[in-house]
Order: sequence, then structure tokens, then C-alpha cells
Amino acid sequence: MIIEKLRSDLIEGQKARDTIRVETIRFLLSALKYFHIDKYGAQKIELPDEDVITVIRKQVKQREESIDAFKKGNRSDLVEKEEKELAILRSYLPAELTDEEIEKVVKEVVASGQTAFGAVMGASMGKLKGKVSGDRVSAVVKNCLHNGKLP
Repeated sequence: MIIEKLRSDLIEGQKARDTIRVETIRFLLSALKYFHIDKYGAQKIELPDEDVITVIRKQVKQREESIDAFKKGNRSDLVEKEEKELAILRSYLPAELTDEEIEKVVKEVVASGQTAFGAVMGASMGKLKGKVSGDRVSAVVKNCLHNGKLP
């Protein structure tokens, strides 16, 4: 489980005095705890990896947005810190699917009768949840619908 890996990496980071890794993992564990409370309340269950990946993707997106903002503000010191945190967070995500693999799923959805963008996105994300970001799926769906790459 990803949470177990996070906890062991936190201990390793503390022993190695890797402050960026320790801070990033602590912040992520805190976000996971809040997510757990929101979704499951006081139930004593371990978060499934799918939920953990969802939270990590959200953290990755926040870091990417922060990096863009800091670059615009000429804050290279903060850009460097955010990029290090981003690399640490990405190391816990599974490898994302290629655009071709996403396109295959989108074509299957369209072949099943869906043609509206929202319907195709919803059905595609249902099949791809946890495997790829929604931004990438959206780009592939738009490309397929607007460029006639559909069966």
C-alpha cells in the first residue's frame, strides 16, 4: 500500500535528515488524513490506493500551479523548492498511460454510443480513474471529437 510506503519513507527521510522529503511527506500524510475524515469520518479503515493516488494527483497539480505562479513572479528560490517537492510526489504515482492508450479507451466509449463531450469524459474517466489525470483525458477527448479520430 502507498500509505505504508509513505510512512517508511518518512522515517528514512528523518534518519537521513532530508528536510524537503520529510516536509513533503508530512504535508501529504496530513492531506490524506483530511481526505479520510471527509470521506470516511471516524471509521478505522485504511485509505485504498485509489484514494491515495487521487490526493497525490491533487497535490501534484497544486505544485505545478505554484511553480507557474512563482516563475511569473521571478521567485526562482521557491520554484526550485516546489520542483523538488513535485518530484517527490510524482515518485509515488504509478506510471501514467500513453495518449494512445487513453485514445483507445475514448474510442471504446464513443463506440458504445456516447458522442457528447461531457458524456465521453465521464465514461472515460470512470474507466481511467487513478491511471491518468483528467487534464490529459480531456485533451485526448477534445482531439478525438474535433479532429475526427473516432470510429
